Amino acid sequence: NGYEVPSRSYGYTQIVVDATPYLVFGGDNTVTVVAINSDQPNSRWYSGTGIFRPVWLCTAGKAYLPLYGTRVRTISIDKEKKSARLHLSAKTSGEGEVMFTVLDPDGKEGASITVKAKKQEQERDKSFAAEAEVEVEGARFWSDQTPDLYTLHVKYSEGTGETAGEDTETDTEDITFGIRTLSYDRKNGFCVNGERVILKGACIHSDNQMLGAVSVPEAEERRVRLLQETGYNAIRSAHNPASESLLAACDRLGMYFMDEYTDCWYIHKNRYDYAGQVEKNYEMDLQDMVDKDYNHPSVVL
Repeated sequence: NGYEVPSRSYGYTQIVVDATPYLVFGGDNTVTVVAINSDQPNSRWYSGTGIFRPVWLCTAGKAYLPLYGTRVRTISIDKEKKSARLHLSAKTSGEGEVMFTVLDPDGKEGASITVKAKKQEQERDKSFAAEAEVEVEGARFWSDQTPDLYTLHVKYSEGTGETAGEDTETDTEDITFGIRTLSYDRKNGFCVNGERVILKGACIHSDNQMLGAVSVPEAEERRVRLLQETGYNAIRSAHNPASESLLAACDRLGMYFMDEYTDCWYIHKNRYDYAGQVEKNYEMDLQDMVDKDYNHPSVVL
């Protein structure tokens, strides 16, 4: 509609924009997405150009679960009892109730709990969130050998007690995750679920060869599978945050992932690379990357 909304200088990070203030309710709206890549050279590799990762228009009611606001963390596992303790959290648009339900890799319902969403006074934006801990029995642990994936179903209902009724607005979300623990020390090195793992890794760029820089889910899965067949168990995203399609493929197939931020800090390697903007943007960029990739069990570094 002609308004310039928040943008990002780094083309590999995602951005979420609340378009509500710019909408014409009851009328026609125009959304224009522009990728600017005219300053060359800006990379030491083939970067492609244009919009090479998905753009989504998401709609919700007044009560909603913000994008990238739900997180799952494995607190501990017991391999003998085949159990795990999880920490669950979800940001919400306001006060209300949040129901967390864990579905196992076969889709069967397991642990479930309902908690209240409260204002987070310690947060800069004074956001609302709900938190809980649950115990999962018969847990199946994620690793490169056993890439078992769970689903967290989240249902948020606006209002609590007397304020909740038949007209209460709700929102739902499904998050894919894996149950696994990571540890690093000088005696045992890198361990997944308490077992030492030797990373046999390859560095890959964001392009898909003849397809160009576009992130096609089938192409991302194909190259992960080919690397596994060649003997690799880890990938490093050289030199930028990975696409969600690539990480999802690593989750499904069991490939460890090193999620890299950028190729430079303060010294330019090309005339127009990102070095000139890292100091100004790194906190925002890293927060965006962590928010997007937090629930992927494949991300270990």
